[in-house]
Amino acid sequence: MPEPPPASVANYVGASVESLPAKAVADYMASALGTLNKSLAESEPRQWQVSQLPDGSIRLQAWTASGFETDSAELRPLTLDSLNRLAKVVRTFNKTTVHILANGRDATVPAFSQSLSDRRAAALAAYLDGQGVDDTRMRFEGATRLQPGMLQIVIKPIITGAEPQAWMSPS
Repeated sequence: MPEPPPASVANYVGASVESLPAKAVADYMASALGTLNKSLAESEPRQWQVSQLPDGSIRLQAWTASGFETDSAELRPLTLDSLNRLAKVVRTFNKTTVHILANGRDATVPAFSQSLSDRRAAALAAYLDGQGVDDTRMRFEGATRLQPGMLQIVIKPIITGAEPQAWMSPS
C-alpha cells in the first residue's frame, strides 16, 4: 500500500515515472479527461463529478457515503466498477500523479473524523494499487478541511522540469 509522504517532502523521492514536456500537457490531459468521462459514463451508478482545473489537472468528486459503508473505510461493492474504470484510465495516462483526499464525515469528535478520513483515503489508494496503479504515483490524505463527507481524486500532470509540483497536495 502506498505511504503518505512526509509533510516536508513535496515530491516522492525515488519515483521513477515519466514526465510530459510543458507543451504537451494540455492535449495529454484533455485526452485523459475525455477518456475518463467516456469510461465513467458507462458505469452505474454515476457517482463522480468530473472537472478540469485551470492547471490542467482533473478533479473527480463524490460523496463518501456513496463509496463507503457507514462510519467505515470499507468500500461499497457498487463503487468498485467506477474505481476499476478509473484505474484503467490512470494506468493508460501514466504521466500523472493521483491524489486521493477523503473527508469521512462531519463528526462531533474531530479525532474520529480525522481517523476515518485517513482510513478511507488509504483504502482507496490500496484498492487502486491492487488494480495496477503504480503506488509511486499516488498520494493520499484524510482531508477534514474538505466539505464534510466529500471525496476527491485529483490527477495531476507530471511536467518536465517541474516534477515536484505534481506531488504537491492539491488542497
